[in-house]
Amino acid sequence: MLGTWVFALEPPALRSAVVTAAMAPGVNAYVFANLYGVAKRVAASTVLVATGLSIVTVWLWLHLLP
Repeated sequence: MLGTWVFALEPPALRSAVVTAAMAPGVNAYVFANLYGVAKRVAASTVLVATGLSIVTVWLWLHLLP
């Protein structure tokens, strides 16, 4: 609603913005963990789990948006 009312986005642009926001976090967390030498395994696991969950959330948003 905010995208259509405030930003006056057309449906394709709104859909693109929401799906992009629903994507998993990038590998930046792992890069920083590797750079500082701490929590590498936690960062890698987090990126893996978030990527798996993003498959569900992206599918859901694609079906809910106009």
